Amino acid sequence: MHNWLEFPARVRYVYHLQVKENKMQETLLPQPVELAQIILQSGPAEVRERVHYIGAVDGQSVLVTHPARGNQLIVLARGDQLTVKLVSRRSLVSFHSSVSRVCSSPFPYLHLSWPRHVTRTPLRKHPRINTNIAGTAELNGRAAPVRVCNLSLDGARLDALSEAKPGDRLMLSFALPGDGRPPLKLAAAVRNAAGRDESKQLGVEFIDVSPEVRGALAEFLLIQTE
Repeated sequence: MHNWLEFPARVRYVYHLQVKENKMQETLLPQPVELAQIILQSGPAEVRERVHYIGAVDGQSVLVTHPARGNQLIVLARGDQLTVKLVSRRSLVSFHSSVSRVCSSPFPYLHLSWPRHVTRTPLRKHPRINTNIAGTAELNGRAAPVRVCNLSLDGARLDALSEAKPGDRLMLSFALPGDGRPPLKLAAAVRNAAGRDESKQLGVEFIDVSPEVRGALAEFLLIQTE
């Protein structure tokens, strides 16, 4: 058994932060975090930006990466007010905060003030919204146009692709409206089918979704359901 005071001061400090971060995660933010978003007030309009949640020191500060557009950091200063939204384990955690410190090393990140009040809203197990998104689906090496008529974190309903049947595997590609990023690419399995020919609809389940794609879906669904 080592005496705590035998460890270097820096090691004791890092351990102290880790212990406090674990407490914060238990009380405020269960893991894993699928989406972290900050909302800034820019003139009369709100500006939403995705960030990465880094951690927290319980009762003192929340740490997130500095938001950027492309390679350009968004200008933020100490005292700027913002709203933080976090999606984790089928719940939405939101709170008001302010920028306590802007840091540049070892990478750009922010210290945000500890929230006085946190709102936790349960999300439906499979939140699904109606959409009208054009995309493509590849089946057996052949790509065909499809339309995503509703969407959730776990799957979608597609129009067309009349030759598909339950059990088939597809590769979907579609761009989220207003996202501005390249089209998402998702592997999916056909779970059910209804109708025939041009009126056929497919219920598909996404398979092995990457954290980046899941985060983009979560952000889109969050905006649409507010």
